[in-house]
Amino acid sequence: MRRVSVVSYLNSLPYLEGLKTFLSPEQWEISVDPPGEIARKLSQGLTDIGLVPVAAIPGINGAHVITPYGIAADGPVNSVFLYSQNPLHELENIYLDFESRTSVALVRLLARDLWKTEWVFLPAGDGFEAEIHGRTGGVIIGDRAIRALGKFGYRYDLSDCWRTLTGLPFVFARWVSRVDLSAEELTKFCEALEKGLEMKDFLLQNLLESREWDHDFVRKYLNESILYKINASAEAGMSLFLERGGDFFSRLY
Repeated sequence: MRRVSVVSYLNSLPYLEGLKTFLSPEQWEISVDPPGEIARKLSQGLTDIGLVPVAAIPGINGAHVITPYGIAADGPVNSVFLYSQNPLHELENIYLDFESRTSVALVRLLARDLWKTEWVFLPAGDGFEAEIHGRTGGVIIGDRAIRALGKFGYRYDLSDCWRTLTGLPFVFARWVSRVDLSAEELTKFCEALEKGLEMKDFLLQNLLESREWDHDFVRKYLNESILYKINASAEAGMSLFLERGGDFFSRLY
């Protein structure tokens, strides 16, 4: 039995649907976890394969990328924002989302290399969004970031800011394992991911019928904002982030 951990964010639903639909439940156990929990489980041997935040990969012994798939963006990702009620130059404190080490490292790197500012970074807990006001901003990721659109005076898309700084796409997560998969296992796994991506229209219809999401946003988000296949340019962006952001990987705050 192979154990697979995946996040349940809107952007990863094609992967989750593909894995659940096309992998045998007798041979593959699929669990849904927050990004940081996936990294912890993989590090402790509690899962075999995970969609792991890029910043967590260097700290996991024996971790290796196993597929050309992931979660990336070439420009705005539209689900990872620094939100504030005031412009960047007026901010003093930044809350850091508790769900993803990668976005935390990215905002610290951007503060140093792009914005040339020295903020006080604060650990965030549940409900920290209510503390974003005055000279305090906050990084919000995933579905919560999408639901916060329009609630703050300013928003800065961290992937787009990375593109401004480097000219390259940003990779948020990759499929990683610490175990050696057989050729047959790896083929089946990749086929399930690909078939899940081919089901995006089906997923879109279900999402739109649920009335939870804005129709135009969801269509553009899944079809244009998210880069699922990591091309050479995205690989270069990932390598550069691992090189330049390494100072921030060992600590969340």
